Amino acid sequence: MVESNIAKGFGSNEKGKDEIFSITNGDLCKTSSSISESNSCNCGNSIEEPLYKHVYRKKTKWEMLRLSFTMMGIEIVYSSVTAFVSPILLMHGMSREQASMVWAGGPLIGLVLSPVLGSLSDRCKFSIGRRRPFIISLAFLDIVGLLLIANSNVIGKSLGDAETSIFAPNQTLLLEYAEVGIPVPSDRLASYCWTVLCIVVGAILVDFATDTILNPCRAYSLDVCIDEDHDKVLGMSMNLASLGGFIGYIISWIQWDSLKIGDIVLTYVQIVFYLVIFMFAICILITITTFREVPLKKASSSTISTESPESTEGKISWKDYLVSIIHMPKSLKILCVTNLLCWMSHVNFYLNFTHFVGAEVFQGNPSASQFSAHYQNYENGVRFGCIALSGNAVSSMVYSIIAPKVIDYFGVKKVYVGTILLDAVCLLAMALHKTKWFVIILSAMSGVIYCSTFTIPYMLVAHYHSKNMFDSNIKTNPRIRGLGTDLSIVGTCICVAQLINSLIMNQITAFFGVTFAIIGMSSILGFFAAVTATQISQTDSALSAPRGALRALCVNSQLLADKLAPPLVARWRPDGTPSLPPVLVYVSWSIVMRKFYRVNKA
Repeated sequence: MVESNIAKGFGSNEKGKDEIFSITNGDLCKTSSSISESNSCNCGNSIEEPLYKHVYRKKTKWEMLRLSFTMMGIEIVYSSVTAFVSPILLMHGMSREQASMVWAGGPLIGLVLSPVLGSLSDRCKFSIGRRRPFIISLAFLDIVGLLLIANSNVIGKSLGDAETSIFAPNQTLLLEYAEVGIPVPSDRLASYCWTVLCIVVGAILVDFATDTILNPCRAYSLDVCIDEDHDKVLGMSMNLASLGGFIGYIISWIQWDSLKIGDIVLTYVQIVFYLVIFMFAICILITITTFREVPLKKASSSTISTESPESTEGKISWKDYLVSIIHMPKSLKILCVTNLLCWMSHVNFYLNFTHFVGAEVFQGNPSASQFSAHYQNYENGVRFGCIALSGNAVSSMVYSIIAPKVIDYFGVKKVYVGTILLDAVCLLAMALHKTKWFVIILSAMSGVIYCSTFTIPYMLVAHYHSKNMFDSNIKTNPRIRGLGTDLSIVGTCICVAQLINSLIMNQITAFFGVTFAIIGMSSILGFFAAVTATQISQTDSALSAPRGALRALCVNSQLLADKLAPPLVARWRPDGTPSLPPVLVYVSWSIVMRKFYRVNKA
């Protein structure tokens, strides 16, 4: 069954009767024709070149590890950029509202271009393959953006900007300044216009390229692996992504001294970003040199490639392609909605968590005098929040180790819904009990849902293709879209979530306060995501979880929610009047529990 197969994606090597496929060179043609959309060559008699024999065999752990190195490099880049860009902009005179709008540029571009690039990668005819040209191009954009940020002061000064002390040698730019609204002269932004422009353009390039490169990287891993290895390589990608996030935060936290190479003196910011560029480039090279891709023109001669979307390239217009995205299968629509809600919760939490800890848990004030007690409390809170986020990355890696047994026992759908619910409950508890130990423990639990959100949606898309699960009554030919396009559609949810958060979170914070805007909203979005996740299509009708135990869990959880609802409302508002967030949380929890109870009735 598919749950057991997906469980193996997190590292399990056990073989059993529940495996979907047992693919060898002799019987590879027995796989479903939809696999040809992802691999473009699943027939052992179609492509006889020895250069591509690796496509038909199982991959070793080391080979899957090499395929996953790109994810680690991407997370190193993303964590470092998010740690430095906002403080640099704020210290050059940009307001918090303007700095937040900078993060809307990359997602907006990705929202438009990501599905288009996914379709182009499905039809790319380059000799080096379909995915690697896009991986190399987007990695180049990433490096250009990082170089612009690192050398923005040099470029700005050469174009007439004033001298800035932020990039001076021996100047340490600490992580906590990301949320500090330091009062600045009104003309400071005008004095550094070219420097700020380079930072903004670089940040947008990095944000767009980092989000978009995930899709061809996943498609490349799936293309060169047989069906049985899909879930394993995606699970290993999650492990290295968590490690990359941890490395990125550590690099940003270390107090680097200025480095002198000849007559060139590198600043603190340049040292960090050059180190990030070096590590990112190494990770990209390790991945793209792992296996050769089968070029599309070679795969098009195979016996089953006539059914692939690439074979109908001349018959499909861009209008048909766009219509196929709008009228996507119901199973894919539900998966996209769930993924969007999950990422809206994640983005809001991760980008604002340190500010919540400094302002609400430690009762600090970022606008206070730099040497005041309130400012010191805020600084200590941000440092504490960084430690908690490091624990979040560690918990994600730890969960990926035990996830195979969890998924094998409960099933992929129940684990997906359960981890979303767990995250929503932890965030709600964090909002109600703002203590240090609660924060560090409950924030670590959020790493569990990050692991699930980073892997399970893409595993399900791969299985939808392999099992031909897309609805047959959709208005357009489902084979217009290949695996790369569908992975890009699901991945675009990250861009939409970032865009929405950049546009509305400042207004929500000003109206409701920090706790509700950051933690309360993330919790509510998580509960809504759990509700939609219950409607996700399964690739196998069998349920692996014991029905009696699951029914008892649902009933007990609902009884607990019934008992906790009144105190939650009273705790949220001291006067005991009804409050919308707890009511929404209670209703969402009830819907999910009752839905599970009905599904698992004997």
